[in-house]
Amino acid sequence: DGNIYTFTELIDNISALLVELEFFDENFGFSDRFLSKTSLLLPDHFEE
Repeated sequence: DGNIYTFTELIDNISALLVELEFFDENFGFSDRFLSKTSLLLPDHFEE
């Protein structure tokens, strides 16, 4: 499905940019901030 492909490509691009940003400022937590704001970061106490 085209929507899934577009979504995964978008997430791939965002992830690559976040990795680059983390390289410049490791203490800011770009990845954690993005994932928590978009509800994609699982909390430490998550259980299935």
